[in-house]
Amino acid sequence: MTSCRWTRCTPAGDWPKPSFLFGGSTGTGLSGALSWSDVVFPVWTADLVRKAEAEPRTSGIGRRGVLAVNEATGDVAALTLLDFYPTLPSWGVQRDSVVIPSERGHGLGLCVKARMLRWLREQRPDIARVHTGTGSGNEHMIRINHLLGHRTTSVSVGVNAKISELRDRPVEAAGRKIESPTSSAEIG
Repeated sequence: MTSCRWTRCTPAGDWPKPSFLFGGSTGTGLSGALSWSDVVFPVWTADLVRKAEAEPRTSGIGRRGVLAVNEATGDVAALTLLDFYPTLPSWGVQRDSVVIPSERGHGLGLCVKARMLRWLREQRPDIARVHTGTGSGNEHMIRINHLLGHRTTSVSVGVNAKISELRDRPVEAAGRKIESPTSSAEIG
């Protein structure tokens, strides 16, 4: 495997088979009323990824990425992205980390994330902390994060529903009925 890294935007040129990197490639994360089959993802070309990156850049959000590329096929095998926000100057915020299914189990997730952290120490000594998260069922990424020195600080629960299946009704809270407000003046 070969790795490459970039700052600010996606590397120049075309990516081989980039669509796995963004949107639904893991098949985990959604449960309950929604499933991955309910989500329609675009085909992410390198050009579309660059366009999606343009808006955060205009807000001063920086991004760094590390790819692992299969030397035999030229295909992207793994990716990790890290964002930097002007409002959190000493933090890095982990975005996507993905390994394609055919390349899993060979340490690529650990490799790209470790390479990112080494790069940060060399080039961004102002970054003191990195925030990352993963689904509670993603035992492999949890293990990788712990191997890199992250520690679990909280566990959250996500809920979702199709809008068409939500009920328009008063909310029951603390044993009393709370009616929906009829005007914006009642909110607060």
